[in-house]
Amino acid sequence: MNWEAIVKAYPDDAEGVAQTRAIYELLAASVSAMEIPKLESSAGKEEILACVPRSLLAEICREGWVQVFAAEPELDLERAIDAFLSDDALPDLPDEYRVLLTMFIQPAVTLYMNALRQHNAELVPVATSSGSCPFCRVYPRIAFDSETTRRLSCLLCGHEWEIARIKCPCCGNGDFETLGYFEAEGIEGVRVYFCNICKHYLKVIDTRTRQAYDAGTEDIITLALDGLAEQEGYR
Repeated sequence: MNWEAIVKAYPDDAEGVAQTRAIYELLAASVSAMEIPKLESSAGKEEILACVPRSLLAEICREGWVQVFAAEPELDLERAIDAFLSDDALPDLPDEYRVLLTMFIQPAVTLYMNALRQHNAELVPVATSSGSCPFCRVYPRIAFDSETTRRLSCLLCGHEWEIARIKCPCCGNGDFETLGYFEAEGIEGVRVYFCNICKHYLKVIDTRTRQAYDAGTEDIITLALDGLAEQEGYR
């Protein structure tokens, strides 16, 4: 994470960014001490996500929550982690509490998935034309364009791979008439590419026109584009 870039994007919330960074670094230290398993060569998405130790990550989040807020979290963290991995909605919560919960669960899970992928690097195909992540099979939300390539980045496990530009990574649609993009004023060098067949979208960073950070940082500093895409009915 490039915390300086995030502060620059949200100067009015520097205190919140500092707290997020402290939580991230606290969880990173705990996850780095976990034992990471070796996976079977035939492991698919269900098997990979099933091996995520929800109870252990929930305990790491709980300990971090107590350390930061000096109080126990008022929610089943294991259930919340399961919802995050299943891409399900979290239980009804006040918006402020939901944000705090995400600040713990998202880094805990993604840090673990990054470690799992690196520990099982031999299972990741060297080349693929798939739009979903070759390791965890999750569809990307961030991509990077250069002069010759489009590089997709998985926000769950951190893997990166290349794909054809004129193609929806989610459904494979390559029809110009049903593909499009839009930009937002004030966010330079980033476009939202969308597909009117499957209604998915992808935030694409143009590395030819602006400095590019890591995918996690780019996802955070372009959150306004997610809101615009969702308003238009994309997901």
